[in-house]
Amino acid sequence: MRPTLGSWLLAVCLLGTWPGAGSAQPAPAAGSLKVFLDCDGECDSSFLRLEINYVNWVLDRADADVHVLVTSQQTGGGGRAATLKFIGLKGFQGLEDELPHTTNTTQSSDDRRRGMAQVLKLGLIRYLARTRDADKLVISVPAAAQAAAEGQGLKPIDRWKNWVFTVSASTFLNGESQQKFSDLSGSVEAAKVLDEWKFSLEVSGSQNRSSFMVPDPEDETKLTKLTDKTSYYALESFFARSLGDHWSAGAGVGAFQSTRSNYDLSLRVGPSLEYNFFKYSESTRKRFTALYQLNVVHADYTAPTLFDRIQEVKVQQSLGVGGRARQPWGDVSGSLTGTAYLDDFSKNQLTLFASLNLRITKGLDFNLFGSYSRIRDQINIPAEGASRDDILRRLRELETGYRYFASFGLSYRFGSIYNNVVNPRFSSRGGGGGRFFRF
Repeated sequence: MRPTLGSWLLAVCLLGTWPGAGSAQPAPAAGSLKVFLDCDGECDSSFLRLEINYVNWVLDRADADVHVLVTSQQTGGGGRAATLKFIGLKGFQGLEDELPHTTNTTQSSDDRRRGMAQVLKLGLIRYLARTRDADKLVISVPAAAQAAAEGQGLKPIDRWKNWVFTVSASTFLNGESQQKFSDLSGSVEAAKVLDEWKFSLEVSGSQNRSSFMVPDPEDETKLTKLTDKTSYYALESFFARSLGDHWSAGAGVGAFQSTRSNYDLSLRVGPSLEYNFFKYSESTRKRFTALYQLNVVHADYTAPTLFDRIQEVKVQQSLGVGGRARQPWGDVSGSLTGTAYLDDFSKNQLTLFASLNLRITKGLDFNLFGSYSRIRDQINIPAEGASRDDILRRLRELETGYRYFASFGLSYRFGSIYNNVVNPRFSSRGGGGGRFFRF
């Protein structure tokens, strides 16, 4: 339920008598209040930023005036009991608060995120009321949204100029006396997103190494060591420009190498055009788009292909439609994409994807996730084919006419929806997902 004008006025009145520590530092302007959202996965951050657009959301706690820490645990009724802890920083040092937010299993994801937004708005009021522009504030979300759209308020000083960088690395090790596996992967990403345009650049790679001790074909009493190594490296860059409420244009450049897919190097570059049947401003709630892409593709193969090519240049096009809706009745998303080479339309691929979380009735949900690809464009398959060992050890991409994946099911929960008690005892039952006792 959305907060009424009366609830906002009551909250503001309560703030006048709410105890809080004063600050010796100058209070910021209302439009420059910096908030850091620290959530453990229960938050739809894009939706919250859209709904609460009268503060500045920052990516680092050190830059914030207010740190919002969201933690949650499962309740006895199967829902989530969350606590939003508001921690004042800088000029609001010592001004802290906690507000609860509880959900149950019969609520849709849209209900849950709107409830989270309402609690977050209420918790931020006391900080907005202590800014130097407090006497000018009107506690009304539509008014604040319109003011932000018209460019009113102070612009924050951002020394990074809206650039965000992400660096990640991971490794996986597994072994026994006669077999060992290792995986090393990492990526570096840079992105800049503004109202009118966006840019991203990502470099990623992975190496997989496996070793097996197998009987020697000439003397089965002896063991021979087999070692496999596969690698994948990629670079992707994309630029997009807004052309209004419904249209966007973009261009991309990509390169990758894959031992499993028979590529020493593959380069692609080309433009793209997207049309959104709804306004982009409504994309957190509903989106339905049509996307057309045209790419020039240059390929250097490791081994000659089925078509006796070691190198070639082709033009590939793709057209796809897809959408997503998050409503009180559930979530649904899907897409249909077709690709083909311009010089030979018989070499094509058609991919269907669908995801559904449908709230049938109170407590009863239907869940579906699946994809299916009709494949006719594997021009990279080596002419020599794959040996028995290559197939068993998954060293080569295999020729196929289709791929699919599907998962679906029903879930039903009944009983008390008012059990908001949090009891974490024996939650791990042995730690690491294990149990001390099994029955």
